[in-house]
Amino acid sequence: MLALKVMQDSGINFQGIAVGNGLSSMQLNGNSLVYFTYYHGLIGDDLWADLTQSCCPNNNSINAHSCNFYNNTNPDCATAMEQVSHVIKDIGLNRYNLFANCSGGIPPHSGLGFDGQKYVTYDVDPPVFHNYYFGQKRRMKLKDIPSHKLRAQIPCVNTSAITAYLNNPYVRQSLHIPDNITSWEVCSSAVLQNYTFQYDTMKSQYDQIIMAFKYRVLLYNGDTDMACNFLGNQWFVESLGLQEQIQRRAWLFNNGKDQIAGFVKEYQNFAFLTVKGAGHMVPTDKPNPAFTMINNFLKKRPFFS
Repeated sequence: MLALKVMQDSGINFQGIAVGNGLSSMQLNGNSLVYFTYYHGLIGDDLWADLTQSCCPNNNSINAHSCNFYNNTNPDCATAMEQVSHVIKDIGLNRYNLFANCSGGIPPHSGLGFDGQKYVTYDVDPPVFHNYYFGQKRRMKLKDIPSHKLRAQIPCVNTSAITAYLNNPYVRQSLHIPDNITSWEVCSSAVLQNYTFQYDTMKSQYDQIIMAFKYRVLLYNGDTDMACNFLGNQWFVESLGLQEQIQRRAWLFNNGKDQIAGFVKEYQNFAFLTVKGAGHMVPTDKPNPAFTMINNFLKKRPFFS
């Protein structure tokens, strides 16, 4: 959205955008997450059989785009999806980096805790299951709590360092933040309770950037992120109908010797890239590959060399 505004200002030397682990399409993110969950060994064959039987026409899970895990009205599909939601959100997996530990230990199974002063909600990631009654029920519980009695916390992620830094008086002064502005929080409970998504997909916005034929786009994903998973963004890029220029291949970084950093597929002025072993916060998890990726993008170097 910001890019579209900047495109209209000829005074800005706008060259392109890089989007990391973005939520490009609600539906594709939701559908792909179920495949991600199964093929990473998080759910078993019995539940997968229930999902494909009740959520996929003719029990056909081979054609990924035929299944509807996102907003299926079949009650049996909804029941199976509630079990998927439980595995992803409630048992203690770090959904921002599947292979990382859960900082602070496993959050409350209900997604809602209490720290002695405020209720603490961990339901801050994209509402993948919001079309189902169990997802709506969790959201409605938050609506009943006054925002001043609610604190939002990213599950399994330690945000104490960035919180302390941004609330440091010297930092606030350097950033010209008035004293009457409240303390910085990683997540705002007021925003969480009142935010409304305007778009289910960003396809129109990407189409406008692409059709300008002069801006470069990098869409990248850490491949262990479950909040905005790589497969959903891969499907999204495929849905744009771009002409492939360089086939999918590994790209490298160097830590003294060349190493595989992930995989990249390139189109005209557009690249889709994965970062191996990184989660939602790619530079935090894989700083060396992240630097190489951004450096190559800014300097218009090939990713795969």
